[in-house]
Amino acid sequence: MPLVQIKGISGYLSLQQKQEIISKVTDAIVSVEGEGLRPVTWVLIEDVASGQ
Repeated sequence: MPLVQIKGISGYLSLQQKQEIISKVTDAIVSVEGEGLRPVTWVLIEDVASGQ
């Protein structure tokens, strides 16, 4: 099960932008690993407070 963790400054990305990143990262993984992994690929975006 592929797991991608992305950390970014809190409040910088909108929900729509996060959804787009998740979709594109998932597509990139599937393009290498194969379509069978799409349902088990996790992309997590974690908001981090500025300065931490």
